[in-house]
Amino acid sequence: MASAFGRSLVIVGVFAACSADPAPVAPPAPETPDAGPVGVEDASPPVPPPPDAAPPGFDDPSARSGTRLRVRYLEGGPDAYRTTDLWDKELAASCRFQRAADGELRCLPLQVVAVYYADATCTAEPFMLPVQENVCGDAFGKTPNRETIFRRTTSPKELVGEIVYYPDGAGGCTATFGATAGATVAEALPSTTFVRGAAADEPRADGMVARYVEGEDGSRYLQATRDVTRGTDCDLAFEPGRCVPSDRAPVGLFSNAGCTMPVGRHRSPSPPAIIIEHRNMANGCLAGVDYYEVGAKLAADATLYGRDATGTCTPRTRDAAYSYYARGAPISLSSFPEVTLRLEGTGRLRARRHADADGKPLAQAHAFWDAERDRECRVGRFDDGAYRCFPVDSGLYDDGYFSDVACSSGALASYHCRAEPGPHIVRSDGSRACVGDVYRYGRVYERGPAAAQVYFTNPYVPCEARPAPPSMQYFNIGASVASSVFPAVELKTE
Repeated sequence: MASAFGRSLVIVGVFAACSADPAPVAPPAPETPDAGPVGVEDASPPVPPPPDAAPPGFDDPSARSGTRLRVRYLEGGPDAYRTTDLWDKELAASCRFQRAADGELRCLPLQVVAVYYADATCTAEPFMLPVQENVCGDAFGKTPNRETIFRRTTSPKELVGEIVYYPDGAGGCTATFGATAGATVAEALPSTTFVRGAAADEPRADGMVARYVEGEDGSRYLQATRDVTRGTDCDLAFEPGRCVPSDRAPVGLFSNAGCTMPVGRHRSPSPPAIIIEHRNMANGCLAGVDYYEVGAKLAADATLYGRDATGTCTPRTRDAAYSYYARGAPISLSSFPEVTLRLEGTGRLRARRHADADGKPLAQAHAFWDAERDRECRVGRFDDGAYRCFPVDSGLYDDGYFSDVACSSGALASYHCRAEPGPHIVRSDGSRACVGDVYRYGRVYERGPAAAQVYFTNPYVPCEARPAPPSMQYFNIGASVASSVFPAVELKTE
């Protein structure tokens, strides 16, 4: 089969979020990879078990199905494919290779809910609470600081009261309120339940390597791209055309009383790869980013400073969860490995993929490009059940914002940091479609006239005037239009 890169145009130059805790007061989410940006979904399995045969034409150099793990992908048209995840057909769950409790790389479920205990030491029989309907699958569970994966059983768990406990991730056991009626016993699964994989690096241009994981079932998945020189994973979307270290510390405070010596903060005991400082325009929108080497680590008792609303430099309380580092020498953007952006496909929608200077893949395709509108588009699942790709410059329907003083009519939509607001507005219900970074959207509207005044209300705030931040533009909702105004995308399984 011909490589997808042979059909490309080259242009030189992102607890899974689907998981939800059913308790009114949620414990920290278990650490699982982010499935993408905001989350109310069906409690039913997101997709049926995949077929055993690959549909004709599918070709992705960054992913391959095995006998058990199958590649799920979005097809935008001829030769335009966006791989979203791996589907474990035996467990009926999407998964990602992570370090399991036995120390091996295994394809662990992406969607997990919280596991609780009835005792204050978190050592009694574990259980899972009944879930709300906004969960992308509730069959598996995990605790924040433990690597074991649990599976929901059908055995009821008898509980007294509505106080439950969870490991807090810091070695403690924290109480919270939970609707315990309908709780079921959670069964700890041995690591061998999940497909094992082994990392395999492929060299890439400019000092990078593509890190694949090869599953024992014959599957293969490009998990990350690494900058060998700096010893860190690449963030390919942060700065166009460059592999910027994903392990970075932003500047936010200062080490001196004059607020002239910036420091970066990092939530890890080990130092970051680089320090970054954002440059904003007058309206608060991002103008650019400056990069710096990591300087000396500040002492645990060092005083930190920051500027208040008046610009006065004042002492700040140190957050014990972070380490702080002095800002070092500037780093030229051109010193980071070069990344190219390829367009794959021959139809209206083309898949966008990061590659090295030689055209070799650095990741799965991350977006589609609408050749008719000449702009990037984002996939959503709309009210007609279809997956569609809408322009990234579309406005978002803002619940609670109105153009009238009574907050009763004239609903508004917002555009954030858009020099040229797009002609359409989409309304999201805030839920994931349980496929990669895809969200659910409802109705589509035309963009109406700009709002002269903005009012806001919610169940806790009476209607009040709110000045729009300089970075935001608000427009009235126009006429409703069919979601078919956006091109369709198909979800398929190899």
